[in-house]
Amino acid sequence: MQSKEELLELLCEARPDASSEEYSAWISVLVQLKGCHVHSLAAQGIDDAGWHAARAKGIGGSEIAAILGKSTWSSPYDIYIKKVPQFANEDAAPQSEAARWGNVLEDSILKEWAHRTGRIYIHLPVSLQSDDNPIFIANVDGFELAEDGTVIGILECKTTSTYNKEAWESGEIPIYYMYQIQWYMMITGLPTACIMCLVGGQKFYYYDIPALEAVAKEEREGAVDFWENHVVPQIAPELTDVDADRLVEAKVEDKEVSEPVITEDSDTILNLENYIAIREQISALEKLKKVCYAKILEKLGTADEMIAGSYAVKCSYQTRKTCDFELLAAKYPEVYAEVVESKTSMRLNVK
Repeated sequence: MQSKEELLELLCEARPDASSEEYSAWISVLVQLKGCHVHSLAAQGIDDAGWHAARAKGIGGSEIAAILGKSTWSSPYDIYIKKVPQFANEDAAPQSEAARWGNVLEDSILKEWAHRTGRIYIHLPVSLQSDDNPIFIANVDGFELAEDGTVIGILECKTTSTYNKEAWESGEIPIYYMYQIQWYMMITGLPTACIMCLVGGQKFYYYDIPALEAVAKEEREGAVDFWENHVVPQIAPELTDVDADRLVEAKVEDKEVSEPVITEDSDTILNLENYIAIREQISALEKLKKVCYAKILEKLGTADEMIAGSYAVKCSYQTRKTCDFELLAAKYPEVYAEVVESKTSMRLNVK
């Protein structure tokens, strides 16, 4: 870690409006960290350009899960295009509304956590860089402190919609978040982390997670492999299932249609053969599933519930509203124009 004098200089430059007491508190925490140093103090939502520039120089906690194939919304290719020079501007997109509110609410979430637990914290958004490998970067929200001011753990704040309430209520924290906080503990050497989440603006959950060396080893090796075999030589990683949605969205938004592609590429032909074979297998399995479904319904008869050995079956009913759009347009054209929105989708037809 940098010296106190160096840290003060960095803090004064990045946070000129802070008080001397805040500088002193931040420095007292930072100088305790071992095996890493301050990489950047640019905060997302305040200095987005600086924040993106710092992230481009290495791998952050929110990226390691995607690199290792543990993310459901981001792929290795997504991370790749944020790191190579020709795509440098891709990562400079404006912060989303959800992400912005997540930043705004960080301090309130930490205060509530401290109120409920009686534990001590310091809110210090900072980008840390590993002394062992400069591509290891941790964008930390804050730290837990002991009563004597000793740093004892990482604090990570999240916000999400009510849609995800069940997972947080049960403690089934999304695996990509688990890898994120393990990454932070690996870089800082701290033995524990607490991840907290405000769900739907109404429910608050928090969980303590210990550092796991097996995961840290997987992350270190995966990050180095990704950087050395993809980012440095600028060789794109293989596409995954997560890339499909992104490619469909790009295809729908692209208004330009070029000439048909004609190819004898063996990899493309093999991929099409595999696609058709898998599609046929899925179709056959769907038919078998419907047969099983029909037999279950037949056994239920007029009942809505059934116990069969260790299995429980229960019918649930949903009412779906429909609309006659042609009638609505004919009778109430102004209302139709105001409330009906057209969205374009796309599907592949492979023969």
